[in-house]
Amino acid sequence: MPIGSARINEILSLVPENIPFYRLQKASPKLTNEAIENTLFDRSQTDKESGKESNLYTSSFDTFGDYSDYRDYSYSGENFDEAIDETEEDERAIEKQDQQTDFSTFLQAANSQAVLTFTEPKVLPAPLFVEFNRAAIISLNAPMAFKREEFEAATAKMFCGRTTASASNIQLNWETKTENGFEWRKLELPMLGITANYAVRGDELILTNDAELLLKITKYRTKKN
Repeated sequence: MPIGSARINEILSLVPENIPFYRLQKASPKLTNEAIENTLFDRSQTDKESGKESNLYTSSFDTFGDYSDYRDYSYSGENFDEAIDETEEDERAIEKQDQQTDFSTFLQAANSQAVLTFTEPKVLPAPLFVEFNRAAIISLNAPMAFKREEFEAATAKMFCGRTTASASNIQLNWETKTENGFEWRKLELPMLGITANYAVRGDELILTNDAELLLKITKYRTKKN
């Protein structure tokens, strides 16, 4: 079923003014799963190792639109090598876990209609250069059918898998956060400075890897309305 212009405008009303590029596509299980993984998990290094290009963004509602020319850059810092001792076996275990988790299954009953993705660049002091906050907004026909508990459990499990054997006993718990009457769910890995955030707002599931970006998205729609 085609997506009407009113629904498209409703979804795009969530894109903050400072976002230079976005990508809006008709939902499919593959696109939905990729959008969630690319938003909540840093897949840039995995893509480089496998020979894949990082996801790019376009300001069009088109599966094959024009693309921007920037990439996601990240720098883990000096403490990363001290705290994380990855082996080839660890990397293979993470890759296997990624392949076994299909996040679109948690949205199957909710009937995803469209997937909007974008990044927010943040310039950092050297040697960090720049990082990208990532967001995915999935338009749902039946948001109440979103399987939150299963989604949270799968996300926490994948995060635990990425901590490697040196932190295999870590316990991760989702927390409910509130600010100015807005409520969302947050999962944090303090030792890596990584977070996963999501909220259901109306018919949209909003996911980000940065709480400030999530709040900015919801405040921007409120301001426009």
